[in-house]
Amino acid sequence: MSRVTDRIVKSEFDRLLKQLEANWAIKNVNSLSFLSDLRGLHKKHLALCCAVEILKGRDRKSVFLRQIPENSFLAFVFAVKGMQNPCCVQLRQMIELVLKHIYFSTHPVEYGWISTEEGLREYGFQMLIEYARRLEWAKMIAEIQVFDNLAQAFAEMSRYVHVHSPKFLSATMRRRSRQEVIDAFGVFKRLCECTYPAIALLLIVNNPAAYFASSLTEKDVIMAGLPDEKRKFLAVFLREWSLNNRRA
Repeated sequence: MSRVTDRIVKSEFDRLLKQLEANWAIKNVNSLSFLSDLRGLHKKHLALCCAVEILKGRDRKSVFLRQIPENSFLAFVFAVKGMQNPCCVQLRQMIELVLKHIYFSTHPVEYGWISTEEGLREYGFQMLIEYARRLEWAKMIAEIQVFDNLAQAFAEMSRYVHVHSPKFLSATMRRRSRQEVIDAFGVFKRLCECTYPAIALLLIVNNPAAYFASSLTEKDVIMAGLPDEKRKFLAVFLREWSLNNRRA
């Protein structure tokens, strides 16, 4: 990671901490026991938001992508506050949004009618992920099990969405214990490490041209948020895509 990228990452993390204290009634954020983990996860958040920004363009079908950064930010807020259920709701919706973007980016006619009808309900998670698995580039990422990881994470998140638990964001608010907050953040950390890099990778392999058109700093931010395995894989994928594109 370059010095410029490092400064951007640090600046954005400081801004997040200030927002948590000023707008979300989270006191003493700098003394959180999981502050170091929060910093690492925030780097993945920045990578995902950067990927969304360079890919959304002005296409009206990018409406699904535009919602992802907000969902991600809210997931962070709920996780730090110890609200496990609404945190998982936000993460789950991010998976749905990226799959809808992939599907409707190649189905403009269908996007036209679901924009004005209730037909969007017919496009469930299973249908969307099975479609994505059949795409040509999906075969190239099969070895790193991106879709399997997302499916497992989605199933776990669904339990928090559909099954009531004491940690649900209810009308009667109560102060959560320190251990409850730590436990909820632990779940968030585990799910984040699985979903954030997978979503960012899916966005890029679905549209490599947009990635190549981005700035060096944007590329650096994205790569900095990926684990070594996915970073190495993406580098190989992009090199092969570039070579094939030149031959064509």
